[in-house]
Amino acid sequence: IVPKDGHALVGSVFYPGARHPHARHDAFLTDLRERFRAFGESVSREAAAASCIRSISDLVPGRGRVLLAGEAGGFLSPTSGEGISYALGTGELAGAAATNDPDHALLAYERSLRTLKTQVRAKLAVLPLLESTAGRTMGRRLPSPIISAVTRHL
Repeated sequence: IVPKDGHALVGSVFYPGARHPHARHDAFLTDLRERFRAFGESVSREAAAASCIRSISDLVPGRGRVLLAGEAGGFLSPTSGEGISYALGTGELAGAAATNDPDHALLAYERSLRTLKTQVRAKLAVLPLLESTAGRTMGRRLPSPIISAVTRHL
């Protein structure tokens, strides 16, 4: 939920193939309105496919003299879709590479991404379990504090 121009932008993300995403989002908005009276009627609706990565090769740090950070380079969590921490982190790394070694910025940036790529590989390794029937069943049945503890770093 992001405030903008006197309105609240309310977003939701659903896995590919999710049933009735618009109806589920509407139900979420109804719940928000019941809990927080400040939410009024919807002004408009937009929808887009969320980016997702399935392979480390989906990460594109740039080409030539162009460095890509955040979602532009595919930098987001493969397990949660979260991207702001990746955008801030890769933006900082790209800026440092361009400032410290402008003639070899892409190479310096690629080197600085090694730790982040290792973290993404680890998340990609657990992604099949999270998307499996068993993983989803466990996610629905386990208490929220346990889910939070287990997925904190995913």
